[in-house]
Amino acid sequence: MNPELQRCVEEIRIAFNASPNVRRHRLPVRIAKEVQTLAQAKKAVKNEHTGFYGLFSPRSKRFVFGIQEESQTAVGEKAKKRLGKRWHYDFEVRKIRYRNAADFNEGLKKKGNEGT
Repeated sequence: MNPELQRCVEEIRIAFNASPNVRRHRLPVRIAKEVQTLAQAKKAVKNEHTGFYGLFSPRSKRFVFGIQEESQTAVGEKAKKRLGKRWHYDFEVRKIRYRNAADFNEGLKKKGNEGT
């Protein structure tokens, strides 16, 4: 985090912790805009696609079986091998985003580590 943005965040913390009366006042527009951009940047990173696809369960709203492949057809082949022909009735192939890291016990794959 750059020093100016860090200073702005500290100003916000001080303003909100000072007293209930301070909370009613609006923050300076410059600080509010910078904090908003920081929040948007964090959100954008979480929504970024990892480059892999996985098997998603709409019922539990999670990625299941730890399958991570670079193509949708490869995920389908692994699912068919593990679950049989009717896998596509209960599961979907979806892009894996960084926010879905908690669904994988072994963690997300990196682009250079396909063999692991």
